[in-house]
Amino acid sequence: MGHPKGVPLILGDGSFKPNISVMVGDLYQPGDAKRGASSSVFYMGINIGALIATLLAALVAGFVYSLLPRLDAAIKKYGA
Repeated sequence: MGHPKGVPLILGDGSFKPNISVMVGDLYQPGDAKRGASSSVFYMGINIGALIATLLAALVAGFVYSLLPRLDAAIKKYGA
């Protein structure tokens, strides 16, 4: 079981995707060929966004970790 403070985050985040999916589905009438295509584009955008976010998080983490030795040296030199 997770931390109790994470429950509102999980519940709040879980309400976004279903609501947005319904909005995309409501753009076109049932049976319209564009409805399936718009869903495909929507989910592809979600997956590409997840990939880009993962890559950016790795780049930012690498940058932050590269600064840690300098930060450590500055703290030792000037104090905290």
